[in-house]
Amino acid sequence: MSQMTDAAPERATPSYASRSAPGTRGVTPSLVPSGHVPALDGVRGVAIALVIVYHVAYFGGMYLGHSTTAPIGELWLFALARHGWLGVDLFFALSGFLITGILYDAKGRTRYLRTFFGRRMLRIFPLYYTALVAALALSFALGQSASERSADAWAWIYLSNVKMGISGVSSVSMHLQHFWSLAVEEQFYLVWPFLVLALSRRGMMRACVAGFALAIVARYALTPYFAGPVERLMPGRLDALAAGSWVALALRGTIDVERARVRALLVLRWSAAALGVVLLTTTLQLTTRRAELGSLAIALGAVLFAATIATVVLSGDGRCARTLSRRAPRFLGRYSYALYVVHQPLILLLLRTTLFQRPVDAGASRMPMYGELLVATAALSVSVALVSWHGLEKHFLRMKERLPSSPAIPAHTAARGRADDRA
Repeated sequence: MSQMTDAAPERATPSYASRSAPGTRGVTPSLVPSGHVPALDGVRGVAIALVIVYHVAYFGGMYLGHSTTAPIGELWLFALARHGWLGVDLFFALSGFLITGILYDAKGRTRYLRTFFGRRMLRIFPLYYTALVAALALSFALGQSASERSADAWAWIYLSNVKMGISGVSSVSMHLQHFWSLAVEEQFYLVWPFLVLALSRRGMMRACVAGFALAIVARYALTPYFAGPVERLMPGRLDALAAGSWVALALRGTIDVERARVRALLVLRWSAAALGVVLLTTTLQLTTRRAELGSLAIALGAVLFAATIATVVLSGDGRCARTLSRRAPRFLGRYSYALYVVHQPLILLLLRTTLFQRPVDAGASRMPMYGELLVATAALSVSVALVSWHGLEKHFLRMKERLPSSPAIPAHTAARGRADDRA
């Protein structure tokens, strides 16, 4: 996803702006990291891990109810893996947080729109369109029909999610179905910069609340008019983007530092309970097939992930930030964009090999095959992501020097811009 940003050099835990107003104590006009936040790379790592686990379970046929005779413990493990779709909403919340912060900090500077769109294109387009060319070649190799390739052409203009909404998910080939979330983000990028430019900070915060509510209403109101899932359209998935954006704007207001940290700890304690509610709601939706429960889970997840991001930023060097700053999640986070783009096609190609086409007896455990598929997918995806980064992506990112931010932008804003480039 486009939230997966450039690898940033190792840095100490960021300090925070402490420009106290005269006569105040512990109050700052902004509580924004003055450098790269390693834990946010870890957030990306968690998100991409959730997505990969989910897709391996889904396309590998290991989902809730795959066999009425399967061991109950195995069914619950597969059900838990199906909750990996929440990783997409975690990406959305993080994207809203990072992009809104960059846009707000650059507001009023010269070349505001040119710089933003130019940098986004250099970050997103090279890998995206290289993947589409590869998918086109794959479609010929697999003997897809001209009508199937025509449906996939919607992805070339970032409208694959709209095609799915109009004609159903199966109208787009499985190798490109996960591109719907990239389309949602690109559509968000086309609208959000102009809102940030036109509105005040408080006006934008109200717009975020309105966007959150709009997403919930859209998922109910638009469903009768679309053949496919409305939650894959940008208005139907705006709640996570809006929630992350609201956090970015809230942290740029006048804040009592100590009170903010206390609230962050409270959020952290309540997050476990909130996560339990989300998991329970999603499980009920999977078993009852009631769409309203799925919509509720999306909204709950949006709030939870926005709160998680706020906690990570406010906690400084606290336990949450330290855990997410560990090497494994940060590594996955650094390369999460490429991992997201390539992992689903690799899963489908692996499933065509003889190793994963061996029959499984009714009632037999599918865990060994699931484990093998997960390990193979992870290994291949990481390998391709590394090749993509060193052979393609980083060379285009060097061209961003031709689109510098205005010299008046604070140094910590430029640091956050670099941190977001891989998103």
